[in-house]
Amino acid sequence: MKSVVYLIALLYCFVWFRIPDIAGVNLPVLRLIGWLGLIIFILNFCLRKKIYKGPLGDRFILFSIIFFANMIINFLWHSSSGSFSPLFFIMDFSKYLAAFSVAYLVYYALSKNVVNENKFIKFLMYSGIASIFLTFLSLGLYLVGFRSTNDILLKTFGNSWGVWPTASLLPRLAGTASEPQQLSIVFLTPLLLIIAYKSGKFGLIYILGIAALFLSQSKFALLSIMIVFLFTLIISSSRRKLIFTFLGLCALPFLVNFIMNQPVFAQAAEQGLDARAFQERFENAEILSNVIKESPILGIGAGQYGIYRSQVLPVEYNPGYYPNNDYLKIFGELGIIGFIIVMWFFYKLFKASYFSYKFIPKKERAIFLANLIGTITIMLNMMIGYEFLHVFFWINVGLLMYHCEKYYKLNPSLKSTP
Repeated sequence: MKSVVYLIALLYCFVWFRIPDIAGVNLPVLRLIGWLGLIIFILNFCLRKKIYKGPLGDRFILFSIIFFANMIINFLWHSSSGSFSPLFFIMDFSKYLAAFSVAYLVYYALSKNVVNENKFIKFLMYSGIASIFLTFLSLGLYLVGFRSTNDILLKTFGNSWGVWPTASLLPRLAGTASEPQQLSIVFLTPLLLIIAYKSGKFGLIYILGIAALFLSQSKFALLSIMIVFLFTLIISSSRRKLIFTFLGLCALPFLVNFIMNQPVFAQAAEQGLDARAFQERFENAEILSNVIKESPILGIGAGQYGIYRSQVLPVEYNPGYYPNNDYLKIFGELGIIGFIIVMWFFYKLFKASYFSYKFIPKKERAIFLANLIGTITIMLNMMIGYEFLHVFFWINVGLLMYHCEKYYKLNPSLKSTP
């Protein structure tokens, strides 16, 4: 188990990394590890007849049981429909299993001291460092004319490895993520952890990380950069706060000019809400809103949105299409029951985070905040992206559950709070 959990941390940012297709099915390595984690827990339970559970662990298991029970009911209700695809239901079901298993595996291993917390966090940081360097390597290779169709480690856009070509010299960076929009969020938590450690040797990584966020040319990257800057101010001394604020204000005009000269930002500013990125999101939101009105209790079935969209729009048939809004997808596919279950767990998690923060020793608060802010930011991105089924989000959740319970143990009066 120890090696598996450390591997999860090291691969945190490598969202796209996968084994070669099997019968046309993509199998990301992190998802395979999630399924392996589930097998480990099943074997552990069969041999020992018990598993470790703290206050949040109890709630996570309860959340998972109710969530999957609702999915099964959802399947039985829709399976007789002619348009329902059992294959895409099974695919989504397996993704949920992998994601939730990773969250509990991280929480369990840290809580039981199977892995060392500091080492685990450093591995998350190393994942971010490796991802940033690989992202810039892909940019350098693109600029010198390198092209490849091998997409095992980095996604190819045409024959461009890890970058999304644009009309200008500089492409959009996708790096180890599946697209630039996802890159704008994927190494935020590792970057915040690097800042929290206040290690001078990571100064170059800090700069390269900010630069990579800019060059993803994703609108959400601007929020990520602002969060990194504000987090730096929060954990800095009073003197450093003044220095960083002054430097930030001086750099602002140049940054705005740089941003507006990038083709994606310039096009978005010119087209406004008519830009394709906005139009596609509005389109998905409208379709999902109609789904919720038509079938509010059980939705249309897990994994079925791509099929439904192909039926209501004059577009190419794409059953694997994923809408750019996790919350509406959950509500539209799993109904109000599935949506409430997810919101209930998130509420419990952040309620626990709120109550535990003031009891955390000051020297450990920066690490806790890096984890918490990273988790919250990914959740904000879920309004315009698709992170809920990606393992890296649930690594954050598992770590956050552990961090909260770590301080419950030091403060017995809080054990019943979550």
